[in-house]
Order: sequence, then structure tokens, then C-alpha cells
Amino acid sequence: MATAAELALLIGYKHEPEMVDRLTTVLVLYPVAAGLTLLGLLTLIPLMCYRREGGFLFVMFALFSTLAFLASAGAFAVTMYLFTTVMHRFHVEGFSASYGPSIWIALAATALSLIIALNSGCGTCLGGRHQRPPRGGVSPMRDPHARD
Repeated sequence: MATAAELALLIGYKHEPEMVDRLTTVLVLYPVAAGLTLLGLLTLIPLMCYRREGGFLFVMFALFSTLAFLASAGAFAVTMYLFTTVMHRFHVEGFSASYGPSIWIALAATALSLIIALNSGCGTCLGGRHQRPPRGGVSPMRDPHARD
């Protein structure tokens, strides 16, 4: 009985993986980015529901959103490298390939996570200097027309 390698030589069929196997394990960064985004959402919910100061929650949200962007950007870069490599190998063999919708969805998700990371980072770092007065017209500053 012939083995698969011997049978492949007999019929002239040769199968070589078109993808770089070691790099596909890096694609686990997509679920990592999703998990970090979920943790950021969980830290954002108390900030939206309660009006108290939650200083450390702002920092945690900024940290989680920045880490989610970095994971998403890393996964997108690896995805683009893998697909470009595979597409080139397919073109050499005479097959056609093009970018599908998953590449563009990943690009949109990476762009949105960048916007969120920048917004949360700037809001956390600069929020103490550029705060609006609280709602209801009550200012923490002393009223100059009030009598002591």
C-alpha cells in the first residue's frame, strides 16, 4: 500500500501549504482585542450610569481601549501580510484572488478602535484641565455677587 506522499508523486499532485503556518497563530489577537474591548465596555457602564467621580475607571477604560487597538492593529497587520503572501503565491500558480469583505471589516474595526483609544486617552489625560461646569448651573467656583 502506497503512502500519501508516494501516491502524490505517482499522480503528479503536490500540496504545499500556501500560508505561513507560524503566523496564523498570531491571529488569536482578534479574540484578544474583542475581549479587551469587552473589558473596556464593562468599565464604561458604571461611568455612564453613575454621576460620581470614577477616576480609576476612566484610566482603566483608556488602558483597555488602547490595548484593544494595539491588538487589533497587530492582528490586522498580520492578516494583511498573510493574505498578500497567499495572494501572490496564488497568482504565480495561475489562480486569481482578491481582498474579500473580511479584510475591510477588520480595517473598519481597527479604525474604530483607534478613534476610541484616542478619544479615551485624550479625555483621560486632558479631562482635568478642560472640564465643563456641572449640569444644573451650579459652579464649583464662588459666586462673586454672593454675600458672605
